[in-house]
Amino acid sequence: MSKNFVFRLDAALRQRAREEQDARMGLARAMGAYAAAQAELEALARALLDAAGVAVGTGAPFDPASRINTLYYRDRAERQVEGQRRVVEQRAQEIESARALLAQVTRRRRVLERLRERREREFLAERNRRMMVDMDELVTLRYGGSATRGEGTYGY
Repeated sequence: MSKNFVFRLDAALRQRAREEQDARMGLARAMGAYAAAQAELEALARALLDAAGVAVGTGAPFDPASRINTLYYRDRAERQVEGQRRVVEQRAQEIESARALLAQVTRRRRVLERLRERREREFLAERNRRMMVDMDELVTLRYGGSATRGEGTYGY
């Protein structure tokens, strides 16, 4: 039996730790993309408010072409806001899936860590048991040898 504990699945444990780190990085990227999409949505919403405020000046003659352009601009701004809302929802779903993946790989790593700890405790218990057996054998040999020579009970 070796003197030091060796966990044969140590490479798998390191791999799972790397997978967990990758999942953490993926979650961070997803959160960054969500924040960027949210900022873009806020900018587009401000642009939509600005577009809604655009009106023909009071007392100015009615110009159908400029009115149509204004309506087109507002319609385009509304479509951009709606499209960006869908992007923000998609980014939120990506965050949830990244969190689920992180939870899964964390569980897998923890399972191996618990197995490693249990195997190490078993190894230490077996090593201690063997040491006790060896010590008992030494004491028995010492006691047995001294008893045959008539040296007393404790072998001194």
